Formats: sequence, structure tokens, C-alpha cells
Amino acid sequence: MTKPLEQKSETNSNISKTGYRIILLFKLLFSSPRTRMEIDREFEEDCVLRKGISYDTITNIVKALRKSGCVIKRPNIATGYKYVLEKHPFTTEISDKALDGLLKIREGITSFSDWQLLCKINRLYEKFAKFSIDEEQTEQLLHNHPLRDVDEELLEELAGYCETKQILKITYKSPLYGTERLTFIADFISFENNVTYLWGYNLRYKTVGYLRLDRIKSLKKIFYVNAKSILEQYESSILTVTYRLTGFAKLAFEPTRFEHVVIENQDYIVVEAKVFNKFNFTQRLLSFGLDCKILTPRSYIEEYLLELQNIKETYKI
Repeated sequence: MTKPLEQKSETNSNISKTGYRIILLFKLLFSSPRTRMEIDREFEEDCVLRKGISYDTITNIVKALRKSGCVIKRPNIATGYKYVLEKHPFTTEISDKALDGLLKIREGITSFSDWQLLCKINRLYEKFAKFSIDEEQTEQLLHNHPLRDVDEELLEELAGYCETKQILKITYKSPLYGTERLTFIADFISFENNVTYLWGYNLRYKTVGYLRLDRIKSLKKIFYVNAKSILEQYESSILTVTYRLTGFAKLAFEPTRFEHVVIENQDYIVVEAKVFNKFNFTQRLLSFGLDCKILTPRSYIEEYLLELQNIKETYKI
């Protein structure tokens, strides 16, 4: 009785490995096209199999996947000698209600003005789209978002340049001046009103400002001998404002990435802010109402008083 049991165990083990090989190859091709050599290496490094695979076995597994409904292109010059999974039957249907919920979630995340979080959500939705059998749903999941016209690789590249305040040579399509070639110090990326901006210092105009990412046509990093002095010039060009908050504004205050509290006591806090977008910053201070008093610099105080005067004039009868 012992011998048949041993044979049965060995047979089950073989069937299990065959099924596992099929699933593993499908997973590999679902991720990206693969050459026979790449498939062999993946099988050898797999924690379950720990063994390479012959070309004949690969061919047999591909045949099994085709019988299940997969469309797999043979390796040739056009495919770079790789197996390419073009279509598979393992899809699911996303209901209209579920799709509406997914789109509303992304819309809510968009309102946070966090481009990095939005990129992560978009990558997740790309995975959802692979399981959709409806072309309109796929289009909604892949492209119904404000970053659709922005190259994500460009975003990641610029994020790295911002960390080091890299000096860049940028070809830019300006709505006012046409195609321009600018020298620009990359500082940070912002996402406001569904538009993505690169902020920094424009050496051509010697001003702190921004460029819309969807208008950047090309860029490359360049080396400047006097880069240190240029960076110092940029830092000195940024408007620094200090203001005091009392009352409810003090209690509810949440600093932005460009603000920090320099004095704090029971009665008030003093905040120092680096101002890149003067209009947005002025609106922020106005939202604090009478709980806010600007302390420095005098030039900005005068601009703020003028803005208050203009608001007052609007309500004159």
C-alpha cells in the first residue's frame, strides 16, 4: 500500500509544478515582454522552482496559455526576440457605480494639490484599467485626470533636480514670446488648479517664477562655474515675510512647506514665510482677517495696505 501512495504524491507534485510554471510565465509576460533567456533566469531565481527552464518547456507553456485564450506573439525581430502577451481572457467588469466612485476618489485627491500622491493613484488606476473590458471605462481610468498631458518621467526627473537646485537649460513654449530657451534653477514642483508648475529662478529675466510643465519641450542640466553665486542671488531674490497671528488664527494655524514659526507664546505666534506666489500668499493672509498683522518687510506691508484699500473701494457706494 505504501508504494502507490508514494507514486501518487510524486504525481501530484509534478502536476503542481506544471501549473505553477504556467502561472509564473503568465505573470512574467503580463508584467512585460520577455526573451527566452530572461524567462529562464526568472525561473532559476524563483523561490519555489529554483531551476531554469528549457526552450521546449517554454514553448509547451506558451501553447497551454494560448489554449486558455491568451494571445502571445512569437519572438522575432519585430518584438526584439521576446514573447509578447497582447491579450488575455482574465478580465473583470467594473460597474458604472464603482467607476464613478473611483473617479470621485481621484477628484478628491486632486483637490489636495499633491502631484506625487496623484501619480501614485494614477499608477494604481492603470492596473485597474488592465482588468476592464470596456474601452470607455479604460479611457476614463487612464486619462481622466489633470496630469494626462504631463510626462511622469519628466516629473520624476525634475523632482530630482529640485532636490539639488540644479541649473537647467529649458526649451519652453511661452504663450507671450513663443519658443524660448531659458536658463532656470529648479527649486520645487507645485500642483495648483489642475496645472503642474516648476518653480525656481529664471536667469534670463533675473526673477523668481514658474514654468508650466506642459509647455516644457526639452531640458538638460548644465554646469555653471559660478553656480554658487547664482544660487545666492536666487536665495536673495525670494521675498521673506514675517507676520503675527493671534486669536483663532493662532489656534488653527497650519504652516505650509515655506513657513515656520519663529516665536510662540500664550498670546501669539510669529511666522516667517518664503513667498513665491505673492497673489496666493496675500489671499492666505487676508483669510486670517483681523487676527493677522504683517511685521516685515515694509515694502510688502505697503503692498498689502494698497490691496486692502482696493478692496475697500470696491464696496463704496
